[in-house]
Amino acid sequence: MKTQIVLGVLGVLSIGVAGCSSDDDATPGARPGAAGAGTSEAAALTLMITGTLKGDEATSKATHDAIVGGSREQAAKLGDIAHGVYLTAGDKKTFLAFDRWTSKDGLNTFFGNPDVAKGFGQLFSAPPERTVWRPRTEWTHWGDAAVLSSGQHFVFTIRGQVKGTEADSRTAHNQLVDQAREQAAQLGDIFHAVFVGEDDPTQTLGVDVWTNLEGAQKFFSDPNFQKGSVNVYAAPPVVKAWGATNWAQW
Repeated sequence: MKTQIVLGVLGVLSIGVAGCSSDDDATPGARPGAAGAGTSEAAALTLMITGTLKGDEATSKATHDAIVGGSREQAAKLGDIAHGVYLTAGDKKTFLAFDRWTSKDGLNTFFGNPDVAKGFGQLFSAPPERTVWRPRTEWTHWGDAAVLSSGQHFVFTIRGQVKGTEADSRTAHNQLVDQAREQAAQLGDIFHAVFVGEDDPTQTLGVDVWTNLEGAQKFFSDPNFQKGSVNVYAAPPVVKAWGATNWAQW
């Protein structure tokens, strides 16, 4: 089955929903505060890994889970506090992982390990993209970042360059999201956060977790939301929808 998410100025995204994991019974929650649970996690770096899988879904899952099983203890000692895995909601050929790290040095040490690079070579058809992000704590956000590694729901990533100064774009974003927050929560948006690129501060990443695609479609189709989005981004950002997996995560 195909569902079309209409994003107005953000573009149109068609995604397949068959076989994607979700939990429609989850209760939407919203709370102010940093994009994470607890003081240490609030300051964590978010690592996003995206890449094209080398094998089919079953083979890739086995390869990934073996890598995680052999490296999780070391990663945790170096500061990796969470690992969540998603696949593109349609063809399931593109991999997305969110890892939250408390130490950039620990992150660099881990990925400097030749065994990690070797494992990636087995999992991906080409070297994956690794980008590091910090939370924009003054931008309206809600929910607990732990949901990103819960193995449930759908994730939308919105990545692009903001319009004008950081202050201007923050104001535009907060006005838009503050007005839409109650509606979004009622429709199933249980987590919203905005991040700035650690190595490229001109880049912004929005992450939303939805309990269902139908709610996301209704929300993004709202003319008021579409109109307000024009004031946030300098150009249409890259929008992707991802389905949860039962791959190894914590």
